[in-house]
Amino acid sequence: MTLKKPLSALYGGRREGRTFVSIDFCRILSYFVDVKTSRPQTLIPCALLALILLLSAALLPAGGHAFAQSFSVHAEDDAVVWQAYPGATSYIVEVTHPSGTATDAEFPGSATFAPFTALFDVGGEYTVTVYAVVNGERVASASLTYAHRVTLPAPTGFSFDGDILTWQQTSGASSYSVTVNGIDFGAVSDPAFPLGTILALTGEYTVTVTALGDEFNADSSPSSFVFFFTAPPLPPYDVIVSETGGKIFASWTPSAGETPECYVYKLISGDKVLVSEETASNFVELTDAVTGDEEYILEVYALSQGGESGVCRKSFSVREGGLAS
Repeated sequence: MTLKKPLSALYGGRREGRTFVSIDFCRILSYFVDVKTSRPQTLIPCALLALILLLSAALLPAGGHAFAQSFSVHAEDDAVVWQAYPGATSYIVEVTHPSGTATDAEFPGSATFAPFTALFDVGGEYTVTVYAVVNGERVASASLTYAHRVTLPAPTGFSFDGDILTWQQTSGASSYSVTVNGIDFGAVSDPAFPLGTILALTGEYTVTVTALGDEFNADSSPSSFVFFFTAPPLPPYDVIVSETGGKIFASWTPSAGETPECYVYKLISGDKVLVSEETASNFVELTDAVTGDEEYILEVYALSQGGESGVCRKSFSVREGGLAS
């Protein structure tokens, strides 16, 4: 059997510096034999050879990469490291987070590693896949699973408003432990803690908060917030309404240690407020206000820089111009 043309004419060529494959099955037969003059026993091996060539061309990777290159990645010195891929113009590093979401970052073709700190900032088990890219085409990939462990940063951004202490969310924290003046109040899931039931006295308070993690995120160092709280005054107590010399008076006892700026008293009958005034003393005369035979309620509370106290109430009745017994 004599070849009609050089074998190189059967397939292949170059286009813009890249090898390409183009095979026509019938042309292959015509190059190897003259179909009109060859014997059947000569055609059979030629057809088999053509079929092998055709299958080989079909299995070649697209884009001219005739042979697969080996490619691998590994973790080293807190970075994902990969071997240089021949002809790579860039690399794409894809990270699958513990939550299932995926992010990626692109690195130049000269790069052979990416620090883990550039890929994720909280602890967890991540899947990292590196793709070798040649002229925009991903031609090879390799993956690894990496358990990233960190220490959580101490909480910051404290703010005290009303009776709620808040701070900034710490990424990776599962909860926060809280102490107030050294007393442990356990853990809370949100970055907020109500202090209303704790702040009973005027003074300085120190709240310490620690971000708590998990097996991949170590607990943070404690972070402290110091503030001064002015408590509202305690309410007066033991309100007494009495009658002396035909006049009606009310008096009350200040709470121990309290020096309020003033007291507010209100005299109420039914749905009407008859009197609402301030007084610096702890007694008032009500004679002119109780003009009818009715049921009355006297409310008294203290005012100071910390706000107003709770209200102390006293009910009494007037009959025929005097206190009813």
